[in-house]
This record gives sequence, C-alpha cells and structure tokens, in this order.
Amino acid sequence: MIILAISNQKGGVGKTTTTQHMAAVLGAEHHSRVLAVDLDPQFNLTKAAGVDVDHLTASVYQVLVTQAATLRDVIQPTEQGYDIAPADPRLGSADIELVSAGRVNWHLALRKALATLGGSYDWVLLDCPPALGTLTVNALHAAHGVVIPVTPELWPISGMQLLFSAIQVASAEGNPGLEVLAAIPTMVRRGKPHTGMLERMQTVFEGVPIGPSVMLSDHFQSAALAGTTVIHRSPSSAAAASYRNVTEFVVRAVEARQRRPATRILVGA
Repeated sequence: MIILAISNQKGGVGKTTTTQHMAAVLGAEHHSRVLAVDLDPQFNLTKAAGVDVDHLTASVYQVLVTQAATLRDVIQPTEQGYDIAPADPRLGSADIELVSAGRVNWHLALRKALATLGGSYDWVLLDCPPALGTLTVNALHAAHGVVIPVTPELWPISGMQLLFSAIQVASAEGNPGLEVLAAIPTMVRRGKPHTGMLERMQTVFEGVPIGPSVMLSDHFQSAALAGTTVIHRSPSSAAAASYRNVTEFVVRAVEARQRRPATRILVGA
C-alpha cells in the first residue's frame, strides 16, 4: 500500500483537484484499488466525490479525533473509480481536540488508522488542509512520499520552506525516508510571467522532480459543476491528458524510490 500526502500549506493551489484526478486515473484507468482520504475541514474532496455531507453518520473526524469509528466504518465508494474517507466541518477543531486531550502520539493517529486496512488498497492519497497543523502533521507521519501541487506565482513558491521543514521534522521524528516525490505546477497560464516562475521553481525545488504542468482550463470547472472529473467528462481533453501525465510521473517517481535501498516506500503503514 503506497501512501502519498498531497500537501501545500497554501490554499487554492489545486491540492483537491490533484488528489481527485490522480485517484480517478489510478482507479478508473489503471484499475488500482485507491482510497482518497479527505483531511480538509472544508471537505471539498468529499463534495467533489459526490458525498452528501449533511447525511454523513461518521467521517474522518470520528476516526482521528473522537475514535468513535474505524476507518473502514467511514469509507464510501464513489462513481469516479476510487473510494473515499470523507471529511466534515468538525475536522476544523482537530488542532485543539487532538492536542488538548493529552493523547499520547496524537501525530500517529492517521498512521494507526491506515494500518487497520492491511492490503485492501494499492494507493492511498491524503488530501491535506491548507495549513501545517495537526492533520497535515498526521499525514506526513503516515505517508511514504509527498506530492506538492503549486501554482507558478511568487508567494506559493516562496513559502515552500515551511513545508520542507515540516517534512524534515516528520522524517527525523519517526518517518525516515519521507521525501518530496514531485512538485506539480498547477493552474499554469501561457505567457512570460508563469514561464518565468516555472523557471524559478527549478531553484526553489532544487533536487525535487518537477512534474508536468497542469494548464488552467475551463474543463475543470465544467467537470466540477457536473460532479465528476475531467477524466470522465472530457476524457479526450488536454486537461484530462495533463492529469494522466501527472499520475504517470508520480508512479515513476514511486517506482524509482522503491528501487533505492533502505526506503519505506511500498511498505505497509
């Protein structure tokens, strides 16, 4: 079971879109068993998967915070080729509740929950919130690798050091071998401003593979309004092709990571 954290502390950079479309490509087209875990209190991935949050009896909140449910209890199938562990707004209190409750090893709650799945899934994609709080920390301690969607703008690129530091801390504190597998340029527009920022990314992400660019496209909004992905709604579009390319890039990065000695990739959580 390969566990990837899709993370960036900056909001609006395409984390949920990347998680959803990678899950769809892996599940619907690669025919892998895929679980997407929504860790964002804004629950956008849950909504994008077609889950009615108002009728949820349990979510990731009960799994990680109150421990009133197991991960298997909350997982639901989707029509997009993958399963989802949904979120709801109560996750917004996780930063307070997880820590203030005095729970020992609160940062390992997600890793322990995923361990109960055994070999049920080939891939687990963790859609992280736009913050470096307890939920992202849990994701970094559970993941084998990190994928960073980032828009080619000044501030999203310049703020990467905080995330890199969090990854280093997680690696040093019990998740050795954790590293960034890919940075994915998202919402890219044609023209000199974005071209220049893409070049800057090579410096900021020194040593990190830069994946294929995902161009800004109306196809994403159209698919979202229809409650599906561009893979399903516009399979022949350049937008769909871009996430096929991104997924293939990440798969190759995982395979390359696997070939290195003494790594955790592909090891069950």
